Amino acid sequence: MVAGVSSWIALAVALVCGVLLLRLLLRPARRARFDRFWVDRVGRGSLHRARHLGHALRRLWRRRADRREAARAAEDVINRARRARPGVDKDGNVYTPHSFKGPRKPH
Repeated sequence: MVAGVSSWIALAVALVCGVLLLRLLLRPARRARFDRFWVDRVGRGSLHRARHLGHALRRLWRRRADRREAARAAEDVINRARRARPGVDKDGNVYTPHSFKGPRKPH
């Protein structure tokens, strides 16, 4: 039988709770040895990795928001470019001011 993701998460949480309960039952000297063991095994860098993971998750969240904001800004620019401006004629992709329509002065 294939276990779902929620089953694996529940198992991991139960395992962590069991280890922490075992830690609470230890006397202070053994608890200190137990803590040193895990610090040596997991390493002091685990806190740094946890901070890095948190930063990566915040960056991922911000990236989505930044992309939405950039898409809105691009849509706004496109809509402003499509609108007719007063005093300007548009022929295809060429904008011609009305002042260019009048007679030209010879130099």
